[in-house]
Amino acid sequence: MSLRAPRTRFVVLYFCCIIGAAGCAHQSQTKQISSAHVPELDVQALSLFSTYASDAMRLQCQQNAHTCHEDAIPPDTFLDTLRDAGNADTVHASSSQSADYELLIANLGRETTPSVWQSLFSQRSPDSMQYAEFTLTWRGIELSSLIVSGRFPATADAKAKARHLIGKWWNAVENKRIFSARYLYTQLNASNYDDELRLPESIDTFRQSVTELYPDPLEGVISRYTHPDYQDALVDINVYPIRQSLSNDTARILDDELNNDLAQAEKVADARALTLELIHTAEDTDVATLQGKGRRLALQASSPTSDTIYASIYAFRLKDKIVKITTTMPPRFSDALVSKAIPHIQVPKESGLMSSLRANSTQGGS
Repeated sequence: MSLRAPRTRFVVLYFCCIIGAAGCAHQSQTKQISSAHVPELDVQALSLFSTYASDAMRLQCQQNAHTCHEDAIPPDTFLDTLRDAGNADTVHASSSQSADYELLIANLGRETTPSVWQSLFSQRSPDSMQYAEFTLTWRGIELSSLIVSGRFPATADAKAKARHLIGKWWNAVENKRIFSARYLYTQLNASNYDDELRLPESIDTFRQSVTELYPDPLEGVISRYTHPDYQDALVDINVYPIRQSLSNDTARILDDELNNDLAQAEKVADARALTLELIHTAEDTDVATLQGKGRRLALQASSPTSDTIYASIYAFRLKDKIVKITTTMPPRFSDALVSKAIPHIQVPKESGLMSSLRANSTQGGS
């Protein structure tokens, strides 16, 4: 964690990142240090940076004219402490691997001023006060920032201090669910799928089983429907914002989405030694929305040692969203399901996030 990030780096870098593609007694204090909870992070990857202390943290540390020391706890200690807690594959030094989530850590330390009584009669070294500021960003956008502190006996080593401060930060993270997709969507002003998305509870004999937000607002939300008698029969509805210009032809937008799915299917088929065949190339469906007809792509994959696998993919445009319905059945079964589902789907309005991204993209292209 040797790379030090300046605090002035918190500018809106989001556009360039994505438009192209969450005084104690000494005895009790020592007990807190040894038992502090260091989390196992529920996130695919987290890059750590050492950064400079903010003015707010300096004011806290320098109260009563104290002298504070930058990096009183060696920055690598925070990295090692998180890794030792079971995050070795998740937490990375900033210079080794980039990640969507970045944690910037600044820390200051100072010795406490003993009372006259303590100065005359105590033989031990003075306690220290440690301050740490944890700033979490996602693709360069600040999501949260928290200053925590702790008073430590002279016998406490750097790792014990780091463990205690990380534990305090993590309590706040857990309380606010800062690493959840819902927190991310809210902080970025992305679409409110919880309140504004309407999906059918059932599609014919298929029942809605689970709905989840993707960990990236550009991927939106997915809802799965299952059949009570056939576990391999699935229907997925995925709703997400259109990434290209909304002025583009709808059929072109939808075909681009289906072509991406076809390319992905070809990769999967190659990896599994399957023969992929097109049942139907991209074509109009009989179902339409206010923005025009949908488009359909039908595939099948087989091998000498396995049953044939089907995938029928339907793409529609609603407002500024793609509504994609994918089934594990050929079109002769899927078409009727899609016809029943589409009229019952309502999507959120354009989000503040996408409005800003599109405005920025238009300005950049002009």
